[in-house]
Amino acid sequence: ILKLPLAGSTMVAALAAAFISGLLRVFVAARFLGLILHTIAGIVGGRGEYYNALTTVTYAMVAPVAGILVAAVLSFIPVVGVVVGVIVLALTLGHGLGMLYKSTKELYAIDMVSTLVVISALTIAVIGAVWLAAILNITSVGSFTSFVPGR
Repeated sequence: ILKLPLAGSTMVAALAAAFISGLLRVFVAARFLGLILHTIAGIVGGRGEYYNALTTVTYAMVAPVAGILVAAVLSFIPVVGVVVGVIVLALTLGHGLGMLYKSTKELYAIDMVSTLVVISALTIAVIGAVWLAAILNITSVGSFTSFVPGR
């Protein structure tokens, strides 16, 4: 059916490594986003613990992760699968963002405007950090050897 360069136990090992690596990345990302959310919500005046931020972020990640899984499976269906996958992704990403907004509002006991400020600040912080890391990586300013004299 699918001709892949890996075969047998090598294929299983590669898939297991990819799964564990992805799981670890999502785990670290959830902790990181929870910390940022907790910090921003505390500054805005929210009354909540770090656990509330972790619950908020984890709860909001469930629908998009399921949508990505379904869209990946649908992408194997020619033409129609990609279109349906885009629709599924749009629905699940919207659902995840709605859950992030609503659970932040409820768990931190803040009003709608403050929740909007928290979510906007979180989005700007994450996009800005990823953008800056990409720029530093592209220009090689982020490497230690660029600061060493004589190199």
